[in-house]
Amino acid sequence: MIELTRGFTKARIWLDNLPDFCFSPAEVLEQVFVSHDTYLVETRRAAMELLVPHGGYASYGTLGAEFTPNTSGYLLLRIALSPTIPALWSKYDIRNYVSKPLALHLDATYIGLTRECSEGILAAATNGVLPLGSGTLYFHCGVYELVGSSAKIFETLTSYLLQLLTLSTTITEEEAAKTIVF
Repeated sequence: MIELTRGFTKARIWLDNLPDFCFSPAEVLEQVFVSHDTYLVETRRAAMELLVPHGGYASYGTLGAEFTPNTSGYLLLRIALSPTIPALWSKYDIRNYVSKPLALHLDATYIGLTRECSEGILAAATNGVLPLGSGTLYFHCGVYELVGSSAKIFETLTSYLLQLLTLSTTITEEEAAKTIVF
């Protein structure tokens, strides 16, 4: 994992592994896209956490995905949704996690993805999944806040993740961080 700070904006990037914010879904949304054969030959994983202050409040989200290539000619987009009423992730629960979210002190923080999060993921993925080629793209790792998270922050995170997933497999996290401009 690499941490980035640009002004007051903070981010974390994980390549080829996912933080321990993955969850068991209550439901999985799926959409299929016609695609071309992929140039990727192995499963790729990436995640990003983003905290963007806006005066008196901040936008926040963490999103992780796994892309498994195949030769089907289709890309299956899968988005895991957390239960409707997830358990509040308190500051006391964090001792069980290696990766402590940037936003714990700002808002009620939850592990999972809501329907609102999925709207942002789908909006960005609809415009950006084709470079991946055929396979399965599964978003199943996330953290959101009650107030600070929105479809827009998850659309932004998805755009960044799609960039990260298409990078060379030999690139380091430090080199990947240079490709992210926020």
